[in-house]
Amino acid sequence: MEPEKRKILVREIEHWRSSRLLPEQYCDFLLNLYIEDSGMPGKPKRSAKLFHQRKNGNWLSLTIIFLVIFTSISFFALHFNSFSLSFQIISALLLLIALYGLGFWKRSSNLALSYSAFGLASLAVLFIGEFLLKRYGYDPGWMIGYVGLSGLVWIVTGWLARIGPIHLSGWVAVLYDYGWLLSRGDITEAWLLQLMWVPGCLIFIWLSSVLHERNKSVGRVFFMVSCIMWFSPEIYDMVIHEINIGIQVSLAVKLIASVTLLLIFRRKWMEWVV
Repeated sequence: MEPEKRKILVREIEHWRSSRLLPEQYCDFLLNLYIEDSGMPGKPKRSAKLFHQRKNGNWLSLTIIFLVIFTSISFFALHFNSFSLSFQIISALLLLIALYGLGFWKRSSNLALSYSAFGLASLAVLFIGEFLLKRYGYDPGWMIGYVGLSGLVWIVTGWLARIGPIHLSGWVAVLYDYGWLLSRGDITEAWLLQLMWVPGCLIFIWLSSVLHERNKSVGRVFFMVSCIMWFSPEIYDMVIHEINIGIQVSLAVKLIASVTLLLIFRRKWMEWVV
């Protein structure tokens, strides 16, 4: 390979390492391939043997971490009911801190473990809170509100960790709460129910178009949220009321309109989500 091209590749790999686009051990391995026998001064050589040692060491540490987490979760799950309320809350918080900490710690070196930790923490936030509220006899309204609170936690963690599914799940939980609030009101007119969802749909489409260049992950999530809000009135009617011809016609018209708009503006919206 020509020296100039080799220098460009090495600079790019160093950029990947500093910005944590790739795990450090993979960057070391790539540098070892391109720097070896290149005669470039001031660049440390990393042997393949060292790479494999670190890789095997990572597997051992990950196995130990998994066993510790699995044992801790099993212990708390088996004895959770026998704890006092204060100890249940404290143990739940410690579990969440451990899982979220592990997720952020392994974010740049082991995506599978990081995503698993974030997923378990997100489920724990919802189910532990709902379990405690139900066990101690809180009103169903509190549990619905807690779903929205869990959604806010998912939105923040999904945005910070750049995990789209968790971020999107948070917005779905918030929309669920919004739909529940609408069901508590006296809105019976179909056009008014549609109107309650359309402004939010337009806002998220606008946010998706604005943020797609700065943060594609957030732009994709906002685009999907806008699509969900577009069909939320029909979903709301099918859950709350019986399915009738009006809902079917409305859903069919929206599907046709959506496909038509997506085809017309395909070059524009594909820039936001691809």
